[in-house]
This record gives sequence, C-alpha cells and structure tokens, in this order.
Amino acid sequence: ENWVAYDAHGQYENLSLNHGEGFYLALANDDALVLEGDPVTGDPEDGALASIALSEGWNLIANPLVVLTAKSEIDVEYDGVTLPWDDAVNAGWIAPSINGWFGDSHFPYDVLHPSGGYWVNTSRDLELHFTTDDGSEDLSRKDDLQDDFWTLNLKASSLNGESFGDYLVIGLSDYATSQFRYGEDEYDLPNPRFSNKSAINIHVSHEDLYLYRDIKSNDFDDYQV
Repeated sequence: ENWVAYDAHGQYENLSLNHGEGFYLALANDDALVLEGDPVTGDPEDGALASIALSEGWNLIANPLVVLTAKSEIDVEYDGVTLPWDDAVNAGWIAPSINGWFGDSHFPYDVLHPSGGYWVNTSRDLELHFTTDDGSEDLSRKDDLQDDFWTLNLKASSLNGESFGDYLVIGLSDYATSQFRYGEDEYDLPNPRFSNKSAINIHVSHEDLYLYRDIKSNDFDDYQV
C-alpha cells in the first residue's frame, strides 16, 4: 500500500534488487529509502570497481558506485576489447545518451548519481566498467561531439498530472546523414509501465523505426517534415 517497485519489463512481484540493475520506485507518500551494507570501494588502478553486463537493446541500469560518476569515466568492453565511453560511441557499440528520470519524464544525464536508475541502449552484448576519477575532471562538462550539432528539444507534459511526459530531440549537422545511423540517431525510450498512470509517447517515425533523437544532414535540397 505504501510503495511498489517495477523492473524494466513492468514486473513487480518476487523481484530481486540486483546490484547495478535499475528499477522504477513508486511511493504513496514521501518516505526515506535506507540501504545497509558495504559500499563498493577499491583502487581503480587495480581494475574496475564494478562491472555491469548489458544485452543488445535497452537496459535499465543503476550507478553501482556510491559516488557521482561521469559518463566519460565509464569504460565499455566488447569481445575482449575495452574502449573509453566516447570511443565506444564512435565505434557504434553503445548509444551516446544515458537517460534517467526527472520530474515526470526521462531526462539525459552526463553524470550518474548514486542509486539513480538509467536507460542505456547498446547495439550488442557488452560490459560497462565503472571507476572513479581523481576529482580533476569537470563532471558537468558536455560531450565535445554535441558542439557539432544544432538540436531542438521538444517535451510533452500532462496538464492535469495524470500522465507521464516524454521528450524528443531533432537536429541538423554538417556531419550527419539523413538516413538512420546508430548513435547519431537513437531509438525511442521505453515508457514506464505503472498501471495507475498513462504515458505520453512522442517520437519521430523514420521508415520502420521509432526514434526519440533524429539528426539530419544540413545538406538537403527539399524541406523535410
């Protein structure tokens, strides 16, 4: 009666809250969540402090560390090869955006908060390795790649608060293609599956794909809708 937790598939019965896995948590009233146990600690020079195995497609993860973790501090391993986050994005292994929940809608995060849940999309099965930095990096910095794009963010919210919101991103770039390119364009985010609320779903329909982020080339002859 006071709270319920859902996993990425909307399941809420007999859940195991696994380390590094994300969940939706709905409360009937304001409350405090108390976690007890040993935090994940260690020396980054001896390897990753924590690792999460992901499957191809959407994954709802949680920051496995008890500190703020910049996206740029996450390493990605596939087929025995490990790359920094930005290089893994450029290689087409993983989508560039990490989306968490803010207010009544998903929201892109560059810094993962302790105990926060986040959606990550991958093009293949791989592993994420989490470490910490030495404090010299600005955790609020944006990806340099974003400077090459002009983007417009559109958000839809419920006027009466009875539905969850949604958002999408459209944009132009000299370096983009108007066809679908994984990483440059991103698949539509999964909607939360709480039974007591509906969810607004806005997306760009591109051929047989639903996208929440669609970047087109600046080099065009005709206007596109």
